[in-house]
Amino acid sequence: MQTEEMLFEIFDEKGKLKNKDEVMKDFETLYDSFSEEKKKENNFIANITNPDSLIDIEASLDTFNFLERTIYITDEITQEMANSFYHMIVFWNKADEEEGIDPNDRKPIKVYINTPGGYLNATFTMIDAIKLSLTPVHTIVTGNAYSGGFFISITGHKRFCTPNSSYLFHEGSITDGGDAGKIRNRMEFYWKQLDRLKEIVLENTKITEEEYEKRKNEDWQMWADEAVKYGIADEIITTII
Repeated sequence: MQTEEMLFEIFDEKGKLKNKDEVMKDFETLYDSFSEEKKKENNFIANITNPDSLIDIEASLDTFNFLERTIYITDEITQEMANSFYHMIVFWNKADEEEGIDPNDRKPIKVYINTPGGYLNATFTMIDAIKLSLTPVHTIVTGNAYSGGFFISITGHKRFCTPNSSYLFHEGSITDGGDAGKIRNRMEFYWKQLDRLKEIVLENTKITEEEYEKRKNEDWQMWADEAVKYGIADEIITTII
C-alpha cells in the first residue's frame, strides 16, 4: 500500500498539548485514510487495470521456470533452441558443483516435451546435454514426442508421460542437393547418424534390434501405455509434477 506520509500530532500549533477530543478526532481522520487506502489495495479490478501493478506474465514465467529448473520444448527443435537448452543444463550443473552438492542429492532438471521434432543435429546437441549432466534430468512428455522429441525423451534419467501423450518413432528424412561427390559424402555421414540413433534407442528402451529394424522405415506411433510397455517411458503420471 502506498500512502503519503501522515503525521499524528498531539500538540497544537502553539505547542500546547491537545485535549482528548481533538486527539481522538485526528486519530479517526488518520484511521479513515488508511482504511480507504486498504480498500483500494484490495480492489481486484483496480489492481489488474492499474499500469503500475500489471505483470509481464511471459517474463514472470520465464523467471519462475528458470528458478524451478524447468525447460519446455514446445516448438520445432532448432539449433538455437538446442544451444539455449545446453547452456541451461550446464548452468545448473555448475551451480550444483559450486555448492558441493552430490549428484544423488541434486534437485532434478525437468524437461517438458510437446514437439513435432526438428533438426537432427540440434537433437543430438540436446541428447548430449542430458546424457552428460550429473544433475538428474527428468523428461515429461505432455503432448507429442515426435521424431527428435522421441529421442530426447528417452534419454532422460527418469522419464514420464501424461495419460494421453503420444510418441512417433522414425529415422527421419533428408533433403539434399549439389554435386554428386558432396551428396555422397553427406549421405555417408547421415547413415552414421542413423546408426547412432539406433544405438540410443537400443540403449535406452526395451525395443529389440529386431523390432527396430522392422519399424525403422515407417512412422511408428504409440500412446503412453505402449511407451511404458516398450521402456520408452518409466511411468504415466497422474498429477502435475
